[in-house]
Amino acid sequence: MPGNDKLHNLLSQGTYDMRMDMEDFDNQTRYVKYSSFNVGNESSKYTVTLSGFSGDVGDCFGSTTSPNQMNNMKFTTLDQDNDLRSEVNCAIRTNAGWWHKSCSCANPNGLYLRGENSMGNQGVTYVPWRGPFYSMKATQMMVRRVS
Repeated sequence: MPGNDKLHNLLSQGTYDMRMDMEDFDNQTRYVKYSSFNVGNESSKYTVTLSGFSGDVGDCFGSTTSPNQMNNMKFTTLDQDNDLRSEVNCAIRTNAGWWHKSCSCANPNGLYLRGENSMGNQGVTYVPWRGPFYSMKATQMMVRRVS
């Protein structure tokens, strides 16, 4: 069973929140949290919905002011181009599957490039914190059942 099927099956058992912790190579940490997080089934192309942001760094997953937010987006992979960019598949551009809208402001599934690099959002990035040319040391996404 593919990973997004497992995630959908887990999240369909109740209401879940989601937290992503990030660490850079200076041993600084940041986090984002959403009080509601869900992933649809295969027929929805694993559409993600999230709301209720809190954290100690800017919101690019759910912010309506971010042109690259992922809320209500379908999952894009190398062979399933579900992002909104007609001229490019964002999974190819960023070397990672994700809920891309217009080639995300975050790329938790990106290449492990060990800090500063010249590869523009191809590393493990979270643009509101370290920008598109910095690949994180670690990220961890966690879900927790709240009801």
